[in-house]
Amino acid sequence: MRLRTVLAWISVCSLIAGPAVFASPADAAMPTISLSPGSGPAGTTTNITLSVPCKVPNTPSNLDRGVYVRVQPANPGGPVPNQEFLEQPGQSLSHVFVSIPADAAAGHWFIYVSCFVGSVVDYVPGLFLVTGGPPLPAVTVSATSGQVGTAISVSGPCSPLPGSPFAYFAVDFFSTTTPSNGLSNETLGNGPLQHVVVKVPSTFPPGPYRIAASCFAYNNVTTFAEKAFTVVAGPPAAPAWVQARPAPTTSKGVGPIVVTYPTPLNRGAAITKYTATCASSNGGVARSGIHLGAGAAPITVANATLRRTYRCTVRAANVKGTSPAAPTSGAIIVGAPAEVGYPHLTEVQKGTLRVSFPNLSAAGANGSPLITPKYTAICKSGDGGITRAATGPGSPIVVRSLTAGKNYWCAVFAHNARGNGVPRWSSWGIYV
Repeated sequence: MRLRTVLAWISVCSLIAGPAVFASPADAAMPTISLSPGSGPAGTTTNITLSVPCKVPNTPSNLDRGVYVRVQPANPGGPVPNQEFLEQPGQSLSHVFVSIPADAAAGHWFIYVSCFVGSVVDYVPGLFLVTGGPPLPAVTVSATSGQVGTAISVSGPCSPLPGSPFAYFAVDFFSTTTPSNGLSNETLGNGPLQHVVVKVPSTFPPGPYRIAASCFAYNNVTTFAEKAFTVVAGPPAAPAWVQARPAPTTSKGVGPIVVTYPTPLNRGAAITKYTATCASSNGGVARSGIHLGAGAAPITVANATLRRTYRCTVRAANVKGTSPAAPTSGAIIVGAPAEVGYPHLTEVQKGTLRVSFPNLSAAGANGSPLITPKYTAICKSGDGGITRAATGPGSPIVVRSLTAGKNYWCAVFAHNARGNGVPRWSSWGIYV
């Protein structure tokens, strides 16, 4: 099956495939295209410039080779003309021309470009605005602006043709500045009015967007006039993760916790503050700390209760509000030793592993000397082997009686009078 046939089939199937996001954040690394002109009446021919030329290798092949262009209306449905170029080995293209269909409805049309030379390299899609043409029926939208998470109800007249049991009402919601930011949704019903809800994704930055819709009734497509939507700035996203670690203290009652986290999406307004909150599961006093600034930086949460177990979370704030809480960190004991370095695993014999690791410095004991047993190594299997542990005064520690033929990962943690440190797991597993 030639590629253009596949593309056409995909475009038809997309009408009935359910909700879909038609691009991902990885698209930022894709090559781009530019259009000249980027707008005009139906039938306009536009010059597509490829940021990375497509070169057919000068080798025999029984595969289609070259540049493939698909022109598709932003409103789901309608004609999907495909064109292909560059079939000869050794040729290279930086520009191709494509004509917008003469019967194209007014509104935005996506131009998809792929370089197919045995494998496919996709370019970030471009947008062509078709101007003029007859007036189009309107859809109703419940909102014309909103922050991420806003639910937009889109409604339009959509009934099946006589003798047909249903019709599809389909909606695309996309950025006019970054075409790879978009999503689709559709519903199936028998009219006379149908509704689709699209929610502004958390990855959509503030800016101008469009809502395009169509009614697909058997072989008849009704295109609706596009609606404008503006994504506005909102509170930041939550940091994706949080890590906590006990920090050194010589106090007999309290100690600090150091909390780290990544910078989240600011959602259109610069982040001004991060707040770390640490709560105890066994009687420690809840504590918090802040960092002022746009970028993430470690936060020291002071005066947590010594020897108590804590988990921490972080929230970011900007002028629009405060983010949800980030996922909580793993549990740590205040005043416990620092993490050891990554362990290295060596097979001694079947069922026996030597676990080597960097011994902690005196500072790594965090203000309380290590006590016997100074270190524990624990080995767990991911495929059904029995879990075993062993202790020792330092590196290495030998762990015996593991299940032969199973894959094991091992962790090491240190002990002082305040409690156990956080286990540090090996970077890879090993079969015993």
